[in-house]
Amino acid sequence: MIATQSTHKTLSALQQSSMVHVSWQ
Repeated sequence: MIATQSTHKTLSALQQSSMVHVSWQ
């Protein structure tokens, strides 16, 4: 459960940062 949660957190963070990166381009 913990591993899944941290993985989900990491994926969400990556998605957010990639979204920001795209919007800033």
